[in-house]
Amino acid sequence: MKQLKKAGMAIVHSLKEFTKEEEGMGTVEVILIIAVLITFVLILKSTLGPKIKGWINNLDTGGLVDEG
Repeated sequence: MKQLKKAGMAIVHSLKEFTKEEEGMGTVEVILIIAVLITFVLILKSTLGPKIKGWINNLDTGGLVDEG
């Protein structure tokens, strides 16, 4: 959870830096934001992935799966 908070704070910080600049984003800022977003997604995937798989396995399919 601490990693998730750090990633969120990094995204907020980079967005604040971007809005402060008037000329727009440079290549380094774009790469940095993309790297932070990828890290954020990987953290979410690693923490929530097993839970989501469990939820999907526990759901009643309601006849949506054709076992033919």
